[in-house]
Amino acid sequence: MAFAKQNATQALEDIEQQVLSAAERYLSGIYGMQRLENDIELSLSNLDPRLTLPACPQPLNIELQQSQYGGSKLSAKVHCPDGARWTIYVPVNVDIYTEVAISTRNLRKGERISKHDFNFQRTNTSDISHSFLDSPEDLVGKEVRRPLRAGAVIRDQDLQEANVVEKGDTVIVTAQSGGLMVSTEGEALTDGHVGEQIRVKNLRSNRIVDARVMGPGEAQVDRW
Repeated sequence: MAFAKQNATQALEDIEQQVLSAAERYLSGIYGMQRLENDIELSLSNLDPRLTLPACPQPLNIELQQSQYGGSKLSAKVHCPDGARWTIYVPVNVDIYTEVAISTRNLRKGERISKHDFNFQRTNTSDISHSFLDSPEDLVGKEVRRPLRAGAVIRDQDLQEANVVEKGDTVIVTAQSGGLMVSTEGEALTDGHVGEQIRVKNLRSNRIVDARVMGPGEAQVDRW
């Protein structure tokens, strides 16, 4: 990058400080000052000391843009609006620390999570590529979708709703029309968790219908 020679040059340390200050203001608007001060660390690579920029006679314009999933990087466009009218781009690293669920033992596919299978640890979440979990309600009773090693961050994609109905189970199926409710026994032809639709065979008529799982051994249909 070439610029016309001038006697005064822009101090690179001043550019770096202004970029960090702008990044702090930007992130405080997203996360709030308390979290910015307690849970977020900012850093940037030092500008090449060989870079020579004419001193800007006006305040620098700094525009920030998130450039990576999770906010782990910002890109700062630094522009001198007067005089030499130069522009440079400065990357800002953003480390965000959060209490997240960590597995306390090796977990096998299909296991159900109990309160003893995880704890919460302060972790840099900036580079976690999927939603991490920070509440016990998001974990207990869920089923492990893939094996997890002890010490691994437990992410949303690692868990699924546990089946409360298994293929072959006898389920009580109810159908409601107006104020009339009819119940009968059926056989589950597929597994299912609460809220999921499964195939059920009416044990009286042998008719097969789609039913929504309401709980363990319970399903509901619009009509038989």
